[in-house]
Amino acid sequence: MFIIFGVIQIAIIAIFFFSLIKRNKQPVIIISYSIIFATTIAILKYSLINYFYLPGYPNSTFLFNPSDRFNDFINMIETCKILDPYNSNNFLPSVYFPFSNLFFYSFYKISYESILISMLLFSIIFLACFYILFRKMIQLDSKTKTLLFISILISYPVIFSIDRMNLEIYLFLFTLTFIFFYLQKKYFIAILFLSFAICMKLYPILFLLLFIQDKNYKAITNTIIISLLLTFFSLALFTGGVIQNSNSLITNLNHFNNFYSGSSGLQHNSSIYGLVKIFFRGVYSYIFKYGNEDANSTTNLFLKYPYLIFVALYFIIITTYILLIEKTFWKKVFLIISMTILLPHVSFDYKLLTIIIAIILFIENTSNEKNSKFYSVSFALLIIPNSYFYFANDISIGVIINPVIMLLITYKILVENKDIIRKAFLMLFKKNNSFINNQTN
Repeated sequence: MFIIFGVIQIAIIAIFFFSLIKRNKQPVIIISYSIIFATTIAILKYSLINYFYLPGYPNSTFLFNPSDRFNDFINMIETCKILDPYNSNNFLPSVYFPFSNLFFYSFYKISYESILISMLLFSIIFLACFYILFRKMIQLDSKTKTLLFISILISYPVIFSIDRMNLEIYLFLFTLTFIFFYLQKKYFIAILFLSFAICMKLYPILFLLLFIQDKNYKAITNTIIISLLLTFFSLALFTGGVIQNSNSLITNLNHFNNFYSGSSGLQHNSSIYGLVKIFFRGVYSYIFKYGNEDANSTTNLFLKYPYLIFVALYFIIITTYILLIEKTFWKKVFLIISMTILLPHVSFDYKLLTIIIAIILFIENTSNEKNSKFYSVSFALLIIPNSYFYFANDISIGVIINPVIMLLITYKILVENKDIIRKAFLMLFKKNNSFINNQTN
C-alpha cells in the first residue's frame, strides 16, 4: 500500500517537472516551484496516510523518528554543559570536534541554562544570518528572491536539519559566509569563517582547494593556524586537558564509524558507500538469507577497505579536475561539496544543506549555462523530500536517489570539458612516452 502511495507521488512530481521544463521556465522558477510543489505533495501524502492508517514511523513521515525530534541538540547540550563532552560516562559521549562542543556549551550558558531558549536562539540566529547572506548574494527582483528564499526554507535539508536541530545548520552558515567573503576578496574574514567550519567538522577543509588554485598560500597557512588554535583552546577548556580529551575523541570517533558504517547508518544517508551497501545488503539477504543486521555487517566487512581505495582515486581525479580544468565557480564549489557528502562512509541527509550553497551560486550564474534545465531539475530533486517508499525499517529509496543524482551532476560537469580532459591525457601520455624513450636510449 505504501509503495503505491510512493509511486503515485513520483508520477505526480514527474508530470510537474515535465510541465515546467516544457514551458521553458528559468532555473530559479524550476527550482522554487518544484520545492514548494513536491514538499506540499509529501505533506499531503503523509497526512492522508496518518489519517487513514496510523502506520507509525517510518511510514508516517519523510523525516527522522518523531520521538527523537530535536535530540541532536538536546543530547549535545546535556553532554557539553559541564565541559566534559568526551567522557564515556555521558549518556551520549560526543563525537564532535572540540569547537563544536564549546559551541553547544555557549548556547546553553547564554540562555540561562534553558534548553528551550537555547533551541530558539539556535534557530533564530541561523535564520536571521542566512536571510541577510541570501539577500546579499542573490541579485534577483524582490518577488523572485522572496519566492526562492521561502522555497529554500521549506526544502527537505532545511526541514530535516531543524527537525533534528543539528549542528550542520551552522556548518552550512559558516561555509556560506566563507563563500560570500571569498567572492568579495575579503580573505581575512573568509578564512575566519572557514576555520570555524573546519573546527566543527573536518571536511570543510576541502574548500582550501579554492585557495590552492589561487596560489594564495598565506590564506591556507592562516586557516590552518586559526583552526589549530581554536581546537587546542577548546580542548584545554575541557575537563582532563588536551591529551586526554584528544585520545577520548579518537576513541569515540572510531566507535561511531564502526557502528554507522557497519550494522547501521543506512537511514537518511546520501553517501556512495550507503548506495553500494544497500545493493550488496540486498544481494546477501537474497542469496544467503541473511537478516538485515548480518547482511549489513557482512557488506561492511568486504567493502570498507576497498571503498577507501575508491575514495582516494575519486578524490585525486576530482581534485585534479578542479585545480587544473574547471573555470566556473559554482561547479567547483559543487564538486567540493559533493565530495564531502559522497565520500564518507556515512553522510546523513542534513549534509545536503550545503547543496543549497551550490544552488545559490548556480542561480547567479545561469545566463550562459547551456545545460541549465538539467542542473535545475537535478538540484531540485536533491532537496525535495524523496523518501517515496522504504525498503526495510527506515531505509528509503532516497539512499539511492541522492548519490546517483550527485554523481550524474558530477559526470555532466566533467563531460562538458571532455575535450580539455582528452588533451590533458594525451599530453601526459606523450610526456610519459618521451621519458620512457629517454631512459631506454
